[in-house]
Amino acid sequence: MGAQQPAGGDGAPPPAGEPARAVHEVPPRRDAVMLALLAGVVLALVLAVLADHRAGGLVLGADLAVAAVVRLVLPVAVVGSLAVRSRAVDVAVLVVLAVACTGLAWVTPTGPPAPPTP
Repeated sequence: MGAQQPAGGDGAPPPAGEPARAVHEVPPRRDAVMLALLAGVVLALVLAVLADHRAGGLVLGADLAVAAVVRLVLPVAVVGSLAVRSRAVDVAVLVVLAVACTGLAWVTPTGPPAPPTP
């Protein structure tokens, strides 16, 4: 069989002065942010169906706003598939969608429809 590789991972020993990486080190999940945002979307849909459509729209708008902030402050290596275009374009699109969802949630009528006027 072959000899064991050093902890550097690529077969070469780590540079002088740097500690060797542990073999069992697990990289962070790139889609953890997207899964958290997807959970917010599911919560918004459940609220819209079971409770009130306005609450669902507000939660969806808040989820999009959180996505915009996350995309703005975290590096691409962490946000994973949330990074589609440049950072500025992604944040601008998410902010516009958050404002649109929140605005539509506020202006939609609630309660039973008004009776028709004769």
